[in-house]
Amino acid sequence: MEFRLLGSLEVQADGRRLVVGGVRSQLVLVGLLLAAGRTVSVDELVELVWDTEPPTTARKQLQTVVSRLRRLFATHPGAVLSTDPAGYRLDVDRARTDLGRFTTGLATARALVTGGDLTGAAAAFRAALALWRGPALVGLPGQAVALHAHRLDELRLAALEECGEVELRLGRHRQVLPELQTLAGAHPLRERITGLLMRALAADGRHAEAITVYHERAATLRDELGVEPGPELRAVYLTTIGGDGHTVVAPAPEPPPPRALPRPPRRLVGRDRLLAELTDDVRPRLLLIDGMPGVGKSALAITLAYRLAAGARDGQLYIDLHGHSERAPASRYDALGTLLEQVRPAPDAMPDTEAGRLAGWHAGMAARGGVVVLDNAASAEQVEPLLPAGAGWVTIVTSRHRLAPIDGARQLSLPPLDLADGVDLLRQSAGRHDAEVTEGQREVVRLCGRLPLAIRLAGHRLKHRPHWTFEMLADQLRDAPAPLHVSAERHSVAAAFAWSYRQLTAEEQLLFRRVGLHPSGHFEDWAAAALADLPVDETRRLLDQLVEVNLVEADVPGRFRMHDLLQAFAATLVDEPERGAAVDRMLDHYLRTTADANRHREFGDNVEHPMLNLTGRPFTDEHDRLAWMRTYWPTVAAVADLAHRSGAHLHACLLFRAASPFTLGHGHNATAVQLGQQALESARRLGTDDLRAMCHRIIAGHLLRLGHHSACRAHLGRAADLYHRLGDARLLSTVYANLSVVSRYEGRLSEALDSALTAETYAAAAGTPGRLAYARLQAGTAARYLGRYEVALRHLRRTATAVWPHHRVGLGSALMELGCVHRDLGHPRVAALLLRRAAALKRQGSNIASAVEASSEYGRLLVTTGDPESALRIQQAVYDTVRELRDGFFEPAIGNDIGETLTALGRTVEAGAAHETALRQAKERRLRYEEARAWAGLAAALRRTDPGRAESAAATAYDLFIGAGMRPEEASAALSGGRRAGAQLDDGRAPC
Repeated sequence: MEFRLLGSLEVQADGRRLVVGGVRSQLVLVGLLLAAGRTVSVDELVELVWDTEPPTTARKQLQTVVSRLRRLFATHPGAVLSTDPAGYRLDVDRARTDLGRFTTGLATARALVTGGDLTGAAAAFRAALALWRGPALVGLPGQAVALHAHRLDELRLAALEECGEVELRLGRHRQVLPELQTLAGAHPLRERITGLLMRALAADGRHAEAITVYHERAATLRDELGVEPGPELRAVYLTTIGGDGHTVVAPAPEPPPPRALPRPPRRLVGRDRLLAELTDDVRPRLLLIDGMPGVGKSALAITLAYRLAAGARDGQLYIDLHGHSERAPASRYDALGTLLEQVRPAPDAMPDTEAGRLAGWHAGMAARGGVVVLDNAASAEQVEPLLPAGAGWVTIVTSRHRLAPIDGARQLSLPPLDLADGVDLLRQSAGRHDAEVTEGQREVVRLCGRLPLAIRLAGHRLKHRPHWTFEMLADQLRDAPAPLHVSAERHSVAAAFAWSYRQLTAEEQLLFRRVGLHPSGHFEDWAAAALADLPVDETRRLLDQLVEVNLVEADVPGRFRMHDLLQAFAATLVDEPERGAAVDRMLDHYLRTTADANRHREFGDNVEHPMLNLTGRPFTDEHDRLAWMRTYWPTVAAVADLAHRSGAHLHACLLFRAASPFTLGHGHNATAVQLGQQALESARRLGTDDLRAMCHRIIAGHLLRLGHHSACRAHLGRAADLYHRLGDARLLSTVYANLSVVSRYEGRLSEALDSALTAETYAAAAGTPGRLAYARLQAGTAARYLGRYEVALRHLRRTATAVWPHHRVGLGSALMELGCVHRDLGHPRVAALLLRRAAALKRQGSNIASAVEASSEYGRLLVTTGDPESALRIQQAVYDTVRELRDGFFEPAIGNDIGETLTALGRTVEAGAAHETALRQAKERRLRYEEARAWAGLAAALRRTDPGRAESAAATAYDLFIGAGMRPEEASAALSGGRRAGAQLDDGRAPC
């Protein structure tokens, strides 16, 4: 697949032209090709397609266009279109685009000129120019496209000028003369083309014509621009009239181009791709590089400057503007003086006034070309007067601040290195290039936050300690904030950070210090407001300022993160009283917010502490609550861990309790058990039996999901003992209801019913409607699996009546069980209504585990009503969802459902495989009821192809059903229908 931009847009594959689509598709493709290998933001593409008046549906239409382009690329390989949070990126080999081949050809030609091979250079220039088929991007509408096309056409004209220069030096004036006459007529204001034409005419002996051309162009410049010809064109004129017999005073030899760039790094590690992109980018003449202290802005700028100024004629200017150093920022007067000294070093030529220096700077740069590095800038106001006026200059500006926009500039925020490049830099800095890459090296880079300055200093320390290993260095750095203070020749990360901190206002310093106390480094504005003890609107304003100075990064609106070393540095600035008060406010914020985010998942009257009734950040609806929990669950876990470690034991217990509906419903069981053990230790230190019992009870729910049945029962037993001692019948009811769930999954169905009835007795005595409804739900479920449908219907109907309309997930669970009863009794219409409603309610309650169970039960109903194809689609989608929970709890049950459906479709080989997988998973989880179902499913799948094995499987299933407490007729019915245990502790979360 090949792409052509140098003319009309064309896409070819296998020698034939492809249809890209309409104008919008073509414009999007152009935008991606011009930035090939770089992410293009959605806003850039919207502006390219619709200019300044995009429709409200622009983003949606853009997604449609991108989808079409992906289909095109999938059919004809050669380009990869990917999406990332910043926009879209097209990765395509440069050789597959005429623009890429053109810029590569130009680089080759220029290198040949530098090496003195003019014949080869001329051939390379002509080969590159031959790729042009007409004006760039011709036929595409829009102002944005016109700007891109103009830049490309300017690149072509510059190449034609350079080619003409080479061919004149080769004596090919007659060959190039027609082309130069055409170009001069089309571009009368381009002085270099005019000069080339005059030189070609003079070389052909046509001096009078050359002089006429000069006077015509001089008149045009005066009439249209009000300026005289520049020094280069005047020099050509003087040479020409000298050749016509006039006496000419030879001009003074031109001084050598300035070379003021500092020595570049020996090797700039980790920036190769970025350097290649910036070197080849044809668009910006002004690059603004910002980034946190120590990220390598200056090293990148200087290395890039050397690459861009590779030609012998190019000037190389540099100034440190001292925007972030011990010295005051350079004034405009001093900065202009430094730059002018590099351009014209004669002391007597230096103007005394700022206005004179500014005029001299712009006049001296107009006819020159090259690269200027304005390093360590304080502000855009400091930079703008120093930008050279000539079109031949590229200016690179670095700053720790994100500078205000400057017309025509490209802004680049430089990130830290990735891990592999960081290891490369560490090995280089330590002088240990032959060493194998080890985990110790990776750990040093991680501890240095992948920050180049910190990595180099760590490597320097190792280089002068030859007997140290990388692992020894990692041990030294592991105790934060050790990496901050590694130093060499008075350079350290902490010192670099300190200068940025001192430039903040008092309010910005306060916020910076306190967000450094956040345990995860990823936080939202509400949490920052709690730490800072400021209103959230004021906090947002201050956070925006910290983002602009690269001390905080903004992910999406309202969400922020801080680099590890900056966070460690900020935390060192907080004294103990300030630290304690800020952490307490943060713990309160996360406890209240987590409780509020999960309160709608509670089944009945489950709140056990007044702090769980408080409200944190506001939420708009249940979807907003779930989105917050999904995004900030790792943060909540880190905060709970901090609470335990810092002695905030009540917060440790209650954060574990508040998060439990989410952790059970979304598969975060292993982490929850770890936090639960910490919470249990905190409860012991507090000496409160009710909190200990609560922790035991909730830990049990997560252990069940992990398949640790014995440990689960042990924790429930300890909870029951404590509640007996406290005389708390309300929570004893929940413990026995949960024991019913455990027994059901273990295949002890009679025991499950007995435990649920005991729970019902305790709940009735306590007079708690929510606990009573939960106990009756478990009693009805156990009765259904035992085939005692009248008992099941009585309990489940009373549950549904009790929870309606207060609890969606509780009502959904009751309706799901009622639907299963009616399905087993042969009432498909009623069952369908109940099961669909149950799945909808559970989804609205944001409980993934419970919702997929209801959907799979509905799939089983479709099998009985003659639609196994639809059932299989539903169940396979459900299986994909439960696998994302990563705890393996629901996979055996859903796998058995799929096996039964495949048998109904006659796909018995696939059915057998599904049941064998479910059997293995059920054994691993000790889910005896699902083991029995898997054997029953295998018997059904093998009945026709292997009757002997089918009979053996059926006998095994029958024995397991009988062992579960079924009567013989119930076990026989289960063999043919396969009822199974559903629900989980407290309907998708730990019982409370």
